[in-house]
Amino acid sequence: MRMIMFLVKMILRILLIPVWLILAFIGVCISAVVNLYCVAKGLVGLLLGAMLVCTFIWYRTQYMNYILLCVAEFMLVGVLVAGAFILALVSEARDGIGRFIIGG
Repeated sequence: MRMIMFLVKMILRILLIPVWLILAFIGVCISAVVNLYCVAKGLVGLLLGAMLVCTFIWYRTQYMNYILLCVAEFMLVGVLVAGAFILALVSEARDGIGRFIIGG
């Protein structure tokens, strides 16, 4: 019985190696996208901040412009948070499968 369980675990570990490799590739791709988006978000955030200051200087009483610019900034932050959350999920799944393949 122990031999059968050992063989089943070994077969399962061998079958999980391609899954681990796919998750590692997906993790690298998501990490690259999140880092690229972080840089782009910084540039767009800087532009939105400048637009907010300029709107405050020239159109002091048009509050709808302030609201729209703030909503755009929060949308940028929301997309970045979602990407980081997905990156964390893929990393945890990859680490869990790696731990199972190696030892347990």
